[in-house]
Amino acid sequence: MCQVKFPYHPNIYQLEFSPIMRNQESRLCQVCGCVPELYLDRMYSTETIYCLCLQCVASGAVADQFDGAYIQDAEWQKVSDPALVKNFFRTTPGYSSWQGEYWLACCDDFCNFIDYVGIAELNKMPEKEAILSDYELLGGFDRAILEEYLSRDGDITGYLFQCRHCSKYRLYVDAS
Repeated sequence: MCQVKFPYHPNIYQLEFSPIMRNQESRLCQVCGCVPELYLDRMYSTETIYCLCLQCVASGAVADQFDGAYIQDAEWQKVSDPALVKNFFRTTPGYSSWQGEYWLACCDDFCNFIDYVGIAELNKMPEKEAILSDYELLGGFDRAILEEYLSRDGDITGYLFQCRHCSKYRLYVDAS
């Protein structure tokens, strides 16, 4: 199977909580009519979404047809190219989150979404202190709360991003 590449989501096929679904019911893509092996079943749109093939997602055809996006919000103010911002929202699948995706940016571009993380995963990273210090600048949860409760699959979840240019890791956190 040829996997569609999503530039800001390099690990999308490996994620434990991937937004990609396996098509076990032979659903038809709502845009091109194919029966995809893998599909997305959600986007922010006024239309009812149940099956979007990955080729139509990546090409922007879905966003064109349904006038929607896959990501709720992002640090779009940190990206100066309006065409890049528009294309990002039109062709990048979101990630599973408690309160809606919030995609981080760095170096005038959106970051890659790497994985869901908790404090256990961060403790294994030499960049942990830099990651948590950067997160504190976002004004989120106190570090003591993160040290005690941050979990990759719990009520307070971390979302790890990495800059595509300087390789800096960034963290976003939300809660149930």
